Formats: sequence, structure tokens, C-alpha cells
Amino acid sequence: MSRLLGYDLSSDGHHHLYNLTVMQHLRKQNQYERIGYYTLNAGDELVSELNAAGVKVRNLPPFRKTGRLGIWQRTLCLLGMFIYARRHGYDKVHLFHLDSAILSLLLVLPFTMGIRVTGTLHWYPTNRLKRWLMMLLIKLRTVDKVAVHGNFTHARILRDGCDERKVANIHIPYFKRASEGAEGGGQEIREALSGRKRPLLLAFGGMRYDKGIDILMEALGYLRDLDFTLIVAGSEDRFTEADLDRWAMEYGLSDRLHKDIRYIPESVKSQYLELCDAVILPYRSMFSGISGPLTEGAAHGKFVLGPNHGEIGYTIETYQLGDTFEAENRADLTDKLRKLLNRLHRGGTATAAANTKTTSLFARFIRDEKLFGENYRKFLA
Repeated sequence: MSRLLGYDLSSDGHHHLYNLTVMQHLRKQNQYERIGYYTLNAGDELVSELNAAGVKVRNLPPFRKTGRLGIWQRTLCLLGMFIYARRHGYDKVHLFHLDSAILSLLLVLPFTMGIRVTGTLHWYPTNRLKRWLMMLLIKLRTVDKVAVHGNFTHARILRDGCDERKVANIHIPYFKRASEGAEGGGQEIREALSGRKRPLLLAFGGMRYDKGIDILMEALGYLRDLDFTLIVAGSEDRFTEADLDRWAMEYGLSDRLHKDIRYIPESVKSQYLELCDAVILPYRSMFSGISGPLTEGAAHGKFVLGPNHGEIGYTIETYQLGDTFEAENRADLTDKLRKLLNRLHRGGTATAAANTKTTSLFARFIRDEKLFGENYRKFLA
């Protein structure tokens, strides 16, 4: 029997749920002699969950306390993983985040020989050179197969020349099981929002540059004639809580802003999703993949407002999940937000099209975690 080693340098947030779910499903199938996971600075909770599922974990100490790893650090980690795989007899390696390993794979090419490498592409590269390098890895058979998320990305990689036998389209479900934990916080969230002006607009996730929270704050500054509360829930990244406070003061939104700046536990995330009236994704054009908050918002039947490009735009428009705006166009975002707020103030539904066949189909599809695990099993077979 084969031995499979999963690899991801990030094991928090969405990575935690995604990677854990895949490996738990693979372990249940009992098709591998051993399943391992090689990662960096994983939390005790994830390590315990993986060990309980029968997955052997190699958890490296962090290179640094904060900030993203540079290309050479990521390459050294990848090299160390392949050396570890050889020493422990792993003949298959799955890169859970191929997006961040494309260049590093080329640099460690000799060490991949004799190991079947597969990868998950969460983002389709917007850089032409990076797309070319990715296709080169596939043509050289350094990467045997690639998993993508969504019809738009699947069509794009085929158009760029990938053999259809080498790519699988695996839709990401909403991992609802993880929202039913005992982290608590639900009642506190309700009390904190009870006196806030509705509608409640939720911007969820880490405050990275590509997620455009600065664009959203500027756009909302032009809508102070309407009642609303913006909920910003997630960890600091490129932008910080101090940035939020500065923008709130500059755009006159201090009384319209509810902040929860931290890693948000799953049960608390579920509370925000249940209480909000709409999910807002002010992402920049560099964001080319599917969005966790989009999937989670759709699973809760919430109106989703997001950019009109890439997988996000395709998904919102195809499944009628809400509305789209031109990415990084503050005026267009402001216009779409005004229309949404006016609709909600008039008593309109907070869902986009709850009774349409397309929306209902999408809602059912993203709740099917068993299908997600089965598709991964077939992909990695």
C-alpha cells in the first residue's frame, strides 16, 4: 500500500478545517498504509485531531513569530519535507496549497524524483509567468494532478492547456460540523450587536491587502445618510485595528463599526453569519480564487456582495447569490452598497434568491462534506 504525506505551511483558520477534513476522510477509506501531515507551527488542537484520526504529524517550530515567509524560507521547508518523505517511505505527496509552492517546486526539482506529487490550487495565478511555470510543472510531470475549486477556474486551467485528465474540480463545502463546537461566545455576540443599527453588514476574515477592507471603509463613508453597522471580524494582517480606527474617524464611521479583531472561533463565526443581513467581499482584483466567507454566507442564505471577476464573480452571478461590483472601483461598490441598503430598509429579503433552483442547488451542494471527501479520494487514488 502507498503512503501519503500532506503538506501545508499554514494550518490555521480555513486551512485547519480544509486539511483536517480531507485527511479524516482519506483515513476512513483505509486505502493508504500511512497518512502523514508535514506542517509549520500547527496548533495543539489540530495535532490532536489528526493524531486521533490516525495521521502522523511532523510539526516544525515557526521560523518567525509574525509576518509571511519569504521564498527562500518556503523553499527550505519544501526541501525538508521531500527529504522527510523519502526517509519515511512516503511515495505520494499532496501539496494542500500549490499556489505558494510553484517556484519552490522548480528549485527543488531533483528531490521530487520518484515521488508522485499532487496539489490543490486555491487561487488561479494572475501572473502570466507563474501560470506558465505551473503548466511547465504539469507538463514535466513534476506535478501529476491538480485540484481546483469552481467551474470558472476549472475552465481557465483547461484553456491554458492542462490535460483534462490532470485536473479535478472539487467544490469546497461549508464545514458546518466545526461550527457546532463549544467555544462559546454566541450570547455575547448577540448582546454586543443588540443596540446596533441594522442592517448588519459582515466583512469576515483576515485583514489582508487583497481583501480590500480599506476600499469598503471608504465606500461606506459616502453612505452615512443611511443606517447600517459594519461588522469587521478577523485577525490583523497587512491592516490592523489601528488602521480601522483611523479610517472610521476619517470617514465618519466610528458609530457604525463593530470590531472583533482576533482569530474567530468557528461557533462565533456561525453567530455572526446567522445575525448579519449581508456578507460583503470588497476584494481586490488580485484575489482570483473562491472565498470561504462566500461559501459560508451562501450556506446561511445571506445576500453576498462581491467583485465581478474570477471564481467569486462567476459563482455569485451563476448561482444568483447576490450582486457584484467592479473590483477596486470605489464608486461602483458604493452604488451597489446603496442599492443593497435601500432594499433592506424597504423590508426586502436578506437572501439573494432563496427560491430559485440555482441558489437552492448551490446551497445543497456546498453542504455535502461527504461528497467533498469522496471527490478527494478519487482525485488522490
